[in-house]
Amino acid sequence: MSRINLTPEQENAVFARGSSLLVSAAAGSGKTRVLTERLMSYITDKNDPKNINSFLIITYTRAAAAELRSRILDELALRCAAEPENRRLRRQSTLCYRAQIGTIHSFCTTILREYCHKLGLTPDFLVGDEDKCAQLKEKALEKALDAAYEKLGDNADFAALVESVGAGRDDSRLAKTVLDFNEKIQSHPYPEKWASEQLRLLDVSGLSDAGETVWGQELLENTKQTALFWFSRLEALLRSLYADENENAPIIAAYGESLCETLDSLREFLKALELGWDKAAAALPIAFPRFKPLRNFPFEERKTSVTSARESCKKAAEGFCAVFDSTSEKLLSELNATAPAMRSLIKLTLEFDRLYSVEKRRHNLLDFSDLEHFAVKLLCQAETGEPTDTALEISKRFTEIMVDEYQDVNAVQDLIFRCVSQNEKNIFMVGDIKQSIYRFRLADPSIFINKYLTFKGFSSEADTEPKRILLRSNFRSDRNILGACNHIFSNTMSESLGEIRYDENSSLLPPVGAPPPRGETEILLLRVPSAEDGEERPDKTYLEAKMVARRIRQLVDNRETVLESGEERPIRYGDIAILLRSPNTAGASFRRALSEEGVPVSAEQGGGFFTAPEILIVRALLSVIDNPHRDIPLAAALSSPVFGFSADELSLVRAAQRDGDFFGALEKASIHDEKCSRFLNTLSQLRVLSCDIGVYELLCLIYDRLELAAICAASGAGSFGSDKLMLLLEYAAKFEENGYRGLFEFLKQLNRMEQRGEEPTIGISGVGNAVSIMSIHKSKGLEFPVVFLANTSREFNKMDLRQPVLIHPMLGLGCKLTNTERGLEYPTLARRALASRLNSELLSEEMRVLYVALTRAKERLYISCAVKDPEALISKLKENLSSPVSPELLKATPSMSHWLISAALVENGGLISLATEEVPNDTEAPKEFSETLPIELTQPSFRELEELKKALDWSYPYNSVSKLPSKLTATALPQEERDTDAQTLIKERGFSFRLPDFAAESRPVTAAERGSATHIVMQFIDFEKTHSLSAIEDEITRIRTLGQLTERQAEAVDRASILSFFASETGARIKSAEKIHRELRFSLLCPAERFFKETQNESILLQGVVDCCIENRGTLTVIDYKTDYVTPETLPELTERYKNQISAYAFAMSRVFDKPVSSCLLCFLRAGLVSEIEIIEMY
Repeated sequence: MSRINLTPEQENAVFARGSSLLVSAAAGSGKTRVLTERLMSYITDKNDPKNINSFLIITYTRAAAAELRSRILDELALRCAAEPENRRLRRQSTLCYRAQIGTIHSFCTTILREYCHKLGLTPDFLVGDEDKCAQLKEKALEKALDAAYEKLGDNADFAALVESVGAGRDDSRLAKTVLDFNEKIQSHPYPEKWASEQLRLLDVSGLSDAGETVWGQELLENTKQTALFWFSRLEALLRSLYADENENAPIIAAYGESLCETLDSLREFLKALELGWDKAAAALPIAFPRFKPLRNFPFEERKTSVTSARESCKKAAEGFCAVFDSTSEKLLSELNATAPAMRSLIKLTLEFDRLYSVEKRRHNLLDFSDLEHFAVKLLCQAETGEPTDTALEISKRFTEIMVDEYQDVNAVQDLIFRCVSQNEKNIFMVGDIKQSIYRFRLADPSIFINKYLTFKGFSSEADTEPKRILLRSNFRSDRNILGACNHIFSNTMSESLGEIRYDENSSLLPPVGAPPPRGETEILLLRVPSAEDGEERPDKTYLEAKMVARRIRQLVDNRETVLESGEERPIRYGDIAILLRSPNTAGASFRRALSEEGVPVSAEQGGGFFTAPEILIVRALLSVIDNPHRDIPLAAALSSPVFGFSADELSLVRAAQRDGDFFGALEKASIHDEKCSRFLNTLSQLRVLSCDIGVYELLCLIYDRLELAAICAASGAGSFGSDKLMLLLEYAAKFEENGYRGLFEFLKQLNRMEQRGEEPTIGISGVGNAVSIMSIHKSKGLEFPVVFLANTSREFNKMDLRQPVLIHPMLGLGCKLTNTERGLEYPTLARRALASRLNSELLSEEMRVLYVALTRAKERLYISCAVKDPEALISKLKENLSSPVSPELLKATPSMSHWLISAALVENGGLISLATEEVPNDTEAPKEFSETLPIELTQPSFRELEELKKALDWSYPYNSVSKLPSKLTATALPQEERDTDAQTLIKERGFSFRLPDFAAESRPVTAAERGSATHIVMQFIDFEKTHSLSAIEDEITRIRTLGQLTERQAEAVDRASILSFFASETGARIKSAEKIHRELRFSLLCPAERFFKETQNESILLQGVVDCCIENRGTLTVIDYKTDYVTPETLPELTERYKNQISAYAFAMSRVFDKPVSSCLLCFLRAGLVSEIEIIEMY
């Protein structure tokens, strides 16, 4: 027996045996508890107990799998505590760690490693992360496109594809289309087979009527549904008028004849739709004869009802004409014209997929799609769809397959589950179609819907037919919240908008014994003021956020209550969640509004990341540091507030050298312009540093020295600008933690992330008792006492419908026909049909997203929206209002707010209230300071003072170690190495780079700048071309051309000293060496006590760069260049100063090359002096 109370439906789901089960579990119905209890019922069955590792349990995410395993372990622990003598139960706790509880991909990985020999795989294959796979895709796509372009002249189909899809300055649109198409076909069990079927669909040569195509059938059916709705609507209106013929005689006389003619016309059109495309086109337009005048009719509402319905019907009829504006002949001709481009797209995508597979094999890597498709190959017979012998062998291992969130599977995953469950004979599926919100991740809700409709209702009869069980009791929300949700969705959700009818089988029920209703649902309509002449449009998102923030303050300040464990308590900020459809666009406004109201907030930091000015500036600067020859980033960096070049100044730079890139012009201008020269000097220092430090350190340096946080504050971004800078810094740290290196690779990852429409969202800011801001998707599975669903007037995002090629699993491909002569594009029949279907599916998903949002609330639910004229909107929505609200009308609205208000306008028994809110007068002037609470000052007691003194006098026993730097550069080594305090050293080793003063007067080259330039020349110069001044000049010119030196730096180099050095004995020794190493960077772990006498048994990371190291006869010579001014008299003093540094270099080189260092030379180039260093032993 179960130790907890279950509802009858839950009991059926827990104890039913003998057939596959589909459990349709509504929000808050305890599906995880049911799944856990079902597993426990198998394990504790007295007659036939099962081991936990004989089950395959699949969840949607790894986090969900970890949570489920934890719940199972907790349940086992409780049962073991109740039955301590039960050894079998204790053994299940051990077996639980070996049980297959994970994602579909973890299961696929396990069986692929086990049966790798049957698939030509190695058992040690890697599962690629997103960034690695993106790199390989980029490489494969480049190869595929290059090969196609090489044969462009001989491939008319590809030429047509480039002309239509690839139009533009580059082929980025074509590349994105290929990647998008390839991703979508991976949701099919056999992608190549599906692609071949699309090639067949493209052939319309044997057809004469557009209605014979799958696309024509789609549009005919859609039009039929719309026409039927308006026919029924007008007919019902006419019947209602005739129901009281005497009272309505005037309106019947004025409008009746016209309405009858319109109905007759619609009836003929409906008949024509059954006969084909051209017949339907011939039956248009629909007749709308003018109404006769109607004056002094006492029932104005009836008159308005008829006229508004007729006008809406007229608009719909205009849409019919737009659909059927072309003949079959023309439409089929257009399909034939676009077929070559679509054939080429299919073939190019398959070739890309082949090359991508080759790249993955070279790296012994599989992506998530490979895991699924190789599993299909292992488990399913392609010809018959039946399980293979391997699948049958695997399926025998499992007592049952349990799958959570089944509404989010795709066709590939469904096939895998079918094959390992003996054709669905022992599978337990849990899900809720109303919460299927991942179609953008290629989930296919139709799979769950088909099972829901075909599985028979549960009965206790012992048969093996698959059964359906409904869990409707909601254990989360207050009765009034449930009533509001039921009212909203029974009036809005349907087969055509939501893909399921919200009937009594879908409605939410309070459990037996639920407390009395106390919750409330309120829709807040904020009236957004219109912009006055010459004024900016008000930010309605921010205004709405202020309204929400103030309502939250009121709830807390007024000590409104919620229930906790049956007892009332005041609402805390941590009880409240603000749910947004798109936090990336609206989140910043809500965070700002809450902060201004003094409300603590907890939210992922994201939204508008790549478009934020501060991020654009930093990315431009990083791009220039990586490669200064990129014109656009260079201009962006120069014109940013950091460097302050005006448009006129940039024009003058360009005028300095009209040919070549902008960097060349900048160098030319720097000869006479100090501002340009200072920028180039700054850039040069940053470029040198970028080769020696990681991206994270480079960003820290840029932020600190260029004072970017202050610039953000000055530009009005305030702390939110700093947030984004910190977010970029966190992402850089994560980038390096994951093993990636280099500025170029970092910029590439940012570019790929932006192209995928993603943003860094690392960590949650805020405190424990804080209002949560999150996306509706992130809120799935969570619950909150108080929920604000905000920003509902945001229009639906239909950007995907504007892609150059639309793709659908049933309807294939649809593109536009391009008229290159006129530069115009026209939607083909296929594209219209796909756009219609995809739009319908998009809106259905939005309806399900709304269901997820509203069912998160436990006691209070507030829905906010911002509109210009609430009264006008309500009046408009009332015009054709019915119960339920027509899906045709709902589909025509632009946002969720229209759906919610429409449902609220239907009589709801007080479950939902509509309230119009005005913008407060002080909203435009944000509060700078939160209100402060008065503090009562009291005299501390003697005991408190003693405790405080004791705490202040306490000294950390390991203070010296805490001040020990984690790493140390050789150039920063102290002269008296054993007597230097570590903290003092940290302060002294600060980087000397300073923010250039762009307003300063012209100044001469500093010694540091001259030394830096000389070191760059010595790093890159060809030693064989140092025999004359002219040869050295040519080398310096070459190095400057490579972008390693600016013109100003090049002028600072002392050519004569370099010539003199290479003519010396030391120079000749370098040239004749067996091996020469230049600019050797090292990082070595050394004992800390070598440098800090107060530390013992600690290590420190020693880093540095050796200018030159030569090898001769198995020994090393370390050479370091100095540009200090020195005389024979001061040479010993300087030699002593650099002794520790050069000794560290010697130690490092001996460790790196595992060879002894015979000598160390300190070369003072300007003086032409060389000093040999006596090496200090490091141990």
